[in-house]
Parts: sequence; structure tokens; C-alpha cells
Amino acid sequence: MGESVMQIDSLSDPQIEQLFELLEKQWGMKGRSLNDLRLTIQNSSVIVAFAEKDTGRLVACCRVLTDFVFQASVHGVIVAEDWRGRGLGRRLMDAVVYHPRLQHVRSTWLRCFPEMQRFYEMWGFAVPTDDVVFMKLQREDGVK
Repeated sequence: MGESVMQIDSLSDPQIEQLFELLEKQWGMKGRSLNDLRLTIQNSSVIVAFAEKDTGRLVACCRVLTDFVFQASVHGVIVAEDWRGRGLGRRLMDAVVYHPRLQHVRSTWLRCFPEMQRFYEMWGFAVPTDDVVFMKLQREDGVK
């Protein structure tokens, strides 16, 4: 597998479209458009992704928002269904956790489905034991 994919740090327009299809197929993208995803990618601090070497097809991706000092948060970790079980998710997480631009960040946050918790624990992610509570403000149409 190591020779058949390459790590990339930016996405072409066709790869953003492929990411949208992956997200739509695996998670649903209700209320979100391809343009929303383009803006999201454009405004992310770090992109970590893998594409097939022979086709350029995007097969794994996540994005990071960070101040590069105190906090980072990892979002949208996804691996194409036909690439699961081949170690690509581990390569993706290694690439994030050991990313040179993120090495000095003091705490990195990751939101995941409960069934994926054990997977992310392999890199030291854990449920906070302090009194941290995540809260959410939901805006359907963005700030007006």
C-alpha cells in the first residue's frame, strides 16, 4: 500500500469534489454544499490527505484548525470505504500526530464516533478527565 498512495497537503478542485462525495456517502452532508466544503478546506490550518498515485483520487483526508501553540482540533477524518482495513487510517493519524507544523501544539482535540474511540486512543487521545465540557452553538445558515 505504501507505494500506491501519496501524502498530499493540499487538495485540487477535483479532490475537493471527491471529498464531498466521500463525506456525503459516508456521513451525509445535509444542509452543506460543495461550496461550503471548498471554503472549509480553504480556511483550514493544515490539510493531511492521501491520494492514489496512479489516478490522483483522494482516498483519505482530515483537516486541522490550530493556533500552532496552545490548541489544535482535528476534523473530518475519513478514509474511502474501499481503502479501509489496509492501514491507511493509521498512516493518516500518524501524519497528523507527527506533522512538523503541529509538533509544538500543547493540546490537540478530536471529535469522533464512540465506536472509534479505541482507535484514536492508540495515539494518546483520551476523554478529558478535567471539567471540560464541549458546548455547541448551531447556526443553520451561518451568521447573519
